[in-house]
Formats: sequence, structure tokens, C-alpha cells
Amino acid sequence: MPEKLRRVRLGLTVGRTKTQSGQTGLVVDAVTKGSPAEQKGLAAGDLIVQVDDRPIQNAIDFYIKMMHKEVDDPIRLTYVRPNDLKSAKRSVELKLMSRPLPDGRLLSRSSSRCRSN
Repeated sequence: MPEKLRRVRLGLTVGRTKTQSGQTGLVVDAVTKGSPAEQKGLAAGDLIVQVDDRPIQNAIDFYIKMMHKEVDDPIRLTYVRPNDLKSAKRSVELKLMSRPLPDGRLLSRSSSRCRSN
């Protein structure tokens, strides 16, 4: 995941490939509260069918496309909401958010307190 390789945050985890109503894509397993994905309305269970208007075949394909993105680059996701009776495609534009580096002094102090107890 780009989020584990770099200090960025998109806020969604994708899982298995699934075909539904003739659409093949990746199932969104989880959406992080307060993330760009949640702010744009993505939800667990959604089926992502395209990234930047290109079909995705599997999770590896998705993550490779994400690895080329920088903070504030637009990412256009096209998805289908499974419980939507129309199964209409929806599109959102997301941007990777940077994650600040942890404060080493603060972590050191909290670590010291834990050891002294």
C-alpha cells in the first residue's frame, strides 16, 4: 500500500476482485474515518472499477497506479455501490494527504513514562 511505503494517506483499503452487475473491480474493505475517501462518500462494500478512467484488474494494478501519485495529485476513482438498485457508476476525485512525521521527543517521553510505571 502506498500509505505504508510513504507518509501519505488516502484512507481506503481494497481487497478481492469481484464482478457485480457486469462490472469487475475491487471491493473496498474499509474506509478510514476522516480520510479523503470518507469525505468524498466512499464506503466499505463499494466496488472500484476504474482509476483515472482506466479499468483495474486486481489489487496489484490498483496499488501500482497509486504508487505514481504524489500528495495533492488528483486521483479519479469510478465505483459502483452494490446496494444501489440502478448500479450506476459514480466518480469521485480524491487527493493523497501527507501524514506528518511523528514527534520523536513526544514519543520518547511517553515511552519513558510507560517504562517507569
